[in-house]
Amino acid sequence: MREDSVFKRGKEELKREKEMMRGKSFRQKAGYFFTYYKIPFIIIAAVIVIIISICYSRAQYKGYAFQALFFNVAVTESADEELSGEFSDLIEFDESKYKVMVDSTMVISGTSQGSVSSTEKFSAEISEGVVDVCIMPEELFRSYANEGAFGDLRDFLTEEQLSEYEDLLVYDGSIPIGIYAASFTKVTENNLYVESDRPIFGIVYNTQHMDECSEFLDYLTGE
Repeated sequence: MREDSVFKRGKEELKREKEMMRGKSFRQKAGYFFTYYKIPFIIIAAVIVIIISICYSRAQYKGYAFQALFFNVAVTESADEELSGEFSDLIEFDESKYKVMVDSTMVISGTSQGSVSSTEKFSAEISEGVVDVCIMPEELFRSYANEGAFGDLRDFLTEEQLSEYEDLLVYDGSIPIGIYAASFTKVTENNLYVESDRPIFGIVYNTQHMDECSEFLDYLTGE
């Protein structure tokens, strides 16, 4: 079909529509428009809404200045907001772009849907490099330690810190990878674990916030 014939048909169609609308009331014109153009109009409106929503979400998104995950805690009343807020006040970061997250909702135990979701989330966030510190019951911690999830504490903590917690260190061979955390001030204050859990503090091997990890340990212990 020739291009000029397409334009010609379009002009003729437009002319017919103008003739049809001549003398019509506003309500009749609006009814005609809605009848013949409602589907394209709805599609365009939906696309605009989606674009606005995506732009708004991106504008509101904040990356992590620091993230700590507590697994299989013993309490149902979360202290996440309090812990996140307190630690946020102790470190320097751009609050317009980043946030501090302490999340105690992670549950990895058995094959429940919640356990599967937490496992997938943890694996994905480690791959993305957005998890810094974990506290887990000993059995779970050692399971992930065997997979190489935690780094050598000598790479993240000061000599003074390592010396202070020497009796609580957890080793993988000769490498210190964790600290028994049952006696940590913030753990006991919030009753996060029972004694039999023997929770362990560890730093994820690919953390992007080494200084904050060290400061978070001091915060948890009340130093």
